[in-house]
Amino acid sequence: MKTYITQRNSPCRKALGRLALASALTLATAGAGVAQDTCPIPVRDFEPDPTATTTFLPKWCTWRTQGNNPFFKLRPGYQIVLEDDEEKVIITVLDQTKVVAGVRTRVVVEDEYEKDGDELIRVERSLNYYARCEETNSIFYFGEDVDMFDEDGNLINHEGAWLAGRNGAKPGIAMPGTPLVGAKYYEEIAPADSALDKNQIVAVDPNCTVDDQHFRRPCVTTVGTNDCNDDEDEKVYVAGIGIVYDNGLLITDYGFIDDDDEDDD
Repeated sequence: MKTYITQRNSPCRKALGRLALASALTLATAGAGVAQDTCPIPVRDFEPDPTATTTFLPKWCTWRTQGNNPFFKLRPGYQIVLEDDEEKVIITVLDQTKVVAGVRTRVVVEDEYEKDGDELIRVERSLNYYARCEETNSIFYFGEDVDMFDEDGNLINHEGAWLAGRNGAKPGIAMPGTPLVGAKYYEEIAPADSALDKNQIVAVDPNCTVDDQHFRRPCVTTVGTNDCNDDEDEKVYVAGIGIVYDNGLLITDYGFIDDDDEDDD
């Protein structure tokens, strides 16, 4: 695996310098996308943000559980590590699949830890389900199973879990096959489960610098919001790597766990 040593206090430049644009776009296109008064929302009462795409024509897709969108790898054994002074997140593409809403999806596990000195305390583990549309190369998000833990490692709840096909939920887009500046789309469409994340692409650059690490390859910057709260979430994706910045968490390691680069299907 390839390791990046990041400096926590260094500014994120160029790609993250577009956040002023992100805020302007968010305010200009808020419309029905502002936080709802109550969540979960009954499916029959859900009114999606009219400025964000909710219809992706999945019935026209030939589904793949493997292969590469340039900014989102679905290859078993691939792993990304993101962290800051207080948290560490390890994202691993598993050699496992799961059928969700009639589609076979790839399982990607995300383990989130809090740092206590040299000790890591796991606070969340989620199994995320993705599939790639061969025709568009878009990565669809079909939901997640979530386990939340207390500081002693005891399971406390499954907050945040949702699955396409359950409670009226539908798959959203995790990464479009063709990222376009200004594009806004739902990643989660599960109003009954309070899962209503959406993203807006605010920059597509030929290269970018994130925390003094220069990436000489295309970069996509997104700002995420949610219909159920006022949170904003900035992410940067780099072609051939995947996510390198997530709302303050920076990439420190990435690559194949066993260095065995498998073929795409």
